[in-house]
Amino acid sequence: MKEEFLRYFQSIGIKGPILARIEELLQYTETLVPGFDLTDVVVNETVDRDGNRIYEDLRFFSKDVRVAILNFISETKITYGVSGSLKGVTFEAKDFDFRHATERSRLSVLGVYPSNESFGIFRGSGGNCDHIMNICRNYIFPRIRIEGV
Repeated sequence: MKEEFLRYFQSIGIKGPILARIEELLQYTETLVPGFDLTDVVVNETVDRDGNRIYEDLRFFSKDVRVAILNFISETKITYGVSGSLKGVTFEAKDFDFRHATERSRLSVLGVYPSNESFGIFRGSGGNCDHIMNICRNYIFPRIRIEGV
């Protein structure tokens, strides 16, 4: 796995058995999607009342393929597809200025398909908010298509 991904996981407290699980899921993904070239990764997570991170979903990105693994710690349910267009994106932020996250920062991102169906894309806390914004800039914003243009 690329060093930059390992640094990212470390920055959000992922190590040991959870990191091993992510490496296993990446191997499964590479088996299911021949030629899959991992370009980025993000973990959806929240923080409980005691300040502990709760890891929810894992997302792998390549140039054209997106992979989502819900409840990745306990389940092996891999969903993948090619990138499609989006109608828009909604951001819900708390203590986050969209530039520099603090430990108190929280961010949720909701995407909207052209059919007006919405779906949750990302959820994070602390420094993960900055990482999620980079993912949005690289993989989500380019998919937004304005009707009539």
